[in-house]
Amino acid sequence: MRGYLALVAILAVAGCTAAQPPAVRPESVGSAQMPGLQNHSTIGFSVDTPKRAGKAAGEGISTTILYDGSPAPKSALEAALRAHSIDVVDAGISGILFYWECHRTHTVKPPPSSYSQNYYCRTDEDPHVKNEAVVLRDVTTLLERDADRKYVVAYWVLDDWPGWDPGSARELLAKIHALIVAKTPGRPAICGFGAGVAKPGKVNWDPGTAANYSNGGCDIVGWYNYSPFGRRHPSLGKKLDWTMKDLLPAMAGSLENLGGHLKTGHPWALQNRPRATVVLGRSV
Repeated sequence: MRGYLALVAILAVAGCTAAQPPAVRPESVGSAQMPGLQNHSTIGFSVDTPKRAGKAAGEGISTTILYDGSPAPKSALEAALRAHSIDVVDAGISGILFYWECHRTHTVKPPPSSYSQNYYCRTDEDPHVKNEAVVLRDVTTLLERDADRKYVVAYWVLDDWPGWDPGSARELLAKIHALIVAKTPGRPAICGFGAGVAKPGKVNWDPGTAANYSNGGCDIVGWYNYSPFGRRHPSLGKKLDWTMKDLLPAMAGSLENLGGHLKTGHPWALQNRPRATVVLGRSV
C-alpha cells in the first residue's frame, strides 16, 4: 500500500462525537489527547522528498507515513518536513513484517494450489528475516534509532497481508507493541487494514483480513480503502459509494469480534483501551 498520497487519511481520535457520514472526504473529529500525534492529522503516504513536502503542505498534509523509515536528522528531507510542520509515522516496522511474511509464504505457508501464483510476493525478497527473533531484533534496532527523533510520532506496523494466512502476525504484533512501549513510550502502533470502495449496496472486504488485530498489538486502526478502478478510469469512481456506509460498519464489526469496541454514537470510531482511532480515507 504505497505511493505518494495514494490515500488521504483523517485521524479521528477517541472521545469523538457523532458526525454525519462523509460524502467524499471524511471530516476529522475528536478531542482526546494522544501523545505524539495531533488530535486531528491529515496524513499523506510517502511524502519522501523535499519537493513532495512542499506540495503536501500546500494540500494540508500534517503527517506522512514513510515506508523507508524516518529521515536522518539534519538530512534535506528532515529539514523540509520540519519546515512545513509535517510529522512522521515510521512505517519501517510494517516493512520488516512484510519480509517475514513473504519468507513464510515461500517456506511454511505457501499459497493454496488454487492460486495461480503468490500474489503477495513472487520471490523471497529478504530471506534473512526468517523468524520472529530476527523480526524483533530488527524492530528493536529501528526503535532505538528513532528514540531521539522527535519528529517521529507513531509507527505503522501492519500493512497488506495474504488472505490465505490470516492472523499469523497477531501475537507477534503484541510483542512489537511491548517493544514500542519500552523503547519509545507515547508513540502509538497503527495497524493497517485495506478494503475496496464498491458500488452502493456492495461490500468489498474480507473479514479474515482483521485477524491480525488485537487490543494488545494495535493502538490505532488504519483503514485504507481503495477505488478498484485507479487513475486510468477516474470517471467510474462516480458510481462508487464514497460514504462507505456499508463498508465501514462491516470492517468495524470484524474488529469488534476480535476485541475492539465501537464508541457509542459514531459508527466507525474504534476504541480499544486507553486511546483509539480510525483512519478513514479516499483515493486521490
